[in-house]
Amino acid sequence: MPPPLIGGRMNASKRIREIANHIKHRQIADIGTDHGYLPIFAITNNLADSAIAADVNKHPLECAKVNAEAYGVSEAIQFRLGYGLDVLKAGEAETIVIAGMGGSLMAEILHKGRDVAASAKQLLLSPHLDIPHLRRELHALGFVIANETMLQDDGKYYNVLDVRTSNPQEYDTGGDYSEEEYLLGRHLLYTKPLVFVEYCRHMAQRYANVTAEIESAAELGEAGTEKLAQAKRLHEMYSAVN
Repeated sequence: MPPPLIGGRMNASKRIREIANHIKHRQIADIGTDHGYLPIFAITNNLADSAIAADVNKHPLECAKVNAEAYGVSEAIQFRLGYGLDVLKAGEAETIVIAGMGGSLMAEILHKGRDVAASAKQLLLSPHLDIPHLRRELHALGFVIANETMLQDDGKYYNVLDVRTSNPQEYDTGGDYSEEEYLLGRHLLYTKPLVFVEYCRHMAQRYANVTAEIESAAELGEAGTEKLAQAKRLHEMYSAVN
């Protein structure tokens, strides 16, 4: 069942609201739209004029169509079935949103559809894992992370990366990322919002537990020794955030 309307607008999840509030342009595309909540929220809240809602699976796309009709915005949204950025032509969307999938898959989609991605003025990415890998691949593509925020929604932590595809010197003058910045995010390390500090404490405890578990093994072997060193290093980096 779709989120209820409040004052004619969708009462969306905290994560959808956070992503939508970073939209800077009026023509958007939502890749992996699922039930279409992001474009519906953006349009009903006057954050976008039009949207392309795309998904690789037919059923959720049909649900998105039904939801758009229910919220009275079906005329403003095009629905497209297909993989990644294959559904777009270069220049069709000013802001491209990709959320709800892993960072490795996002990187694959961006590499495959680089020309389309590079034609957008803004990418908004919210991966649920493999975020350090995605940061590295964005730089490999020549893109720049202009900002990054974090939120907690329904007991889970989420990152939102605000990415630009041109003029990197305008958005990030900090030079090459360090190992810590790829792991944790340069902007988050600089601003240290409370939710980020809480996340780092949570991860530090997790790797403290991992370290203790590995050390309790009778024999580590070469693989165990490598895992132990990695766990200690990650514990150290997360613990340094306060």
